[in-house]
Amino acid sequence: MDKNILEQYEDMKKERTDTEQRIRQTEKELERFNKKYMVKDTVKGGSGGIQHFTVEGFPYPEYEQKKSLLLSRKLRLEHLEEKLEKQLEEVEKFIDTIENSRKRRILKYKYVDGLSWRDVAKKMGPGNNEDSVRIEIKRFLERT
Repeated sequence: MDKNILEQYEDMKKERTDTEQRIRQTEKELERFNKKYMVKDTVKGGSGGIQHFTVEGFPYPEYEQKKSLLLSRKLRLEHLEEKLEKQLEEVEKFIDTIENSRKRRILKYKYVDGLSWRDVAKKMGPGNNEDSVRIEIKRFLERT
């Protein structure tokens, strides 16, 4: 296990967020689709043109395509969630093998909790700054 795997986990979490955003966007598009594209009109006809008929229309092929896209994105998200769980387990196993408690804490804050280097430094306490903790872990991972 090395920094690339830790970063891959971090990227997968961002990918999950992106996918969730796309799902929300598609759901909003479907809601607007219902309101925007339902058309209704009244026409005259039959019995010498004195009867009134209401005609409604809806572009079902386009609507079904959007629904299919939404389903596909939800399935992709489920698959990604499963991969993330496995990846998290690997990351945590790796971190737990590290003897140095300080480095374990920094790695958990950064990669498991997804904190910025600045927030990691704050959690580590006074005397730490984002550059110092980032460089400390960079050097550690280069030696590992």
